[in-house]
Amino acid sequence: MDSITIKNFKPGRVLDGHVHDLLGVPEPVWPYSTHPNAKGRLRDWLKANHVEIWLPGQARTSDDCVILFKGFRESFEAVTENHAFCLAVLLTDYLKRYGRHIRVRSFHNL
Repeated sequence: MDSITIKNFKPGRVLDGHVHDLLGVPEPVWPYSTHPNAKGRLRDWLKANHVEIWLPGQARTSDDCVILFKGFRESFEAVTENHAFCLAVLLTDYLKRYGRHIRVRSFHNL
């Protein structure tokens, strides 16, 4: 899964399943992208991984959310705060594994 695919996720079961797999908690899949109590768990995970996150309106005039992780910066749009935290968790994991990897396609693979 690449960063473009992650940014296109909408709140719902698919996003919740990916976040649940990444967090590795033993309980059944929880609605991370919609449940208000999920914010604490997602914030704790981001804090433990030393991720800075800015939501729209926080020290910025843009409507984008921004994460900063080990010198890598990624911006994305989110519908709600929970949605932003879920995308931030997935994008952080992607950056942790691959860095800022930009896929290059040749004309033969189109």
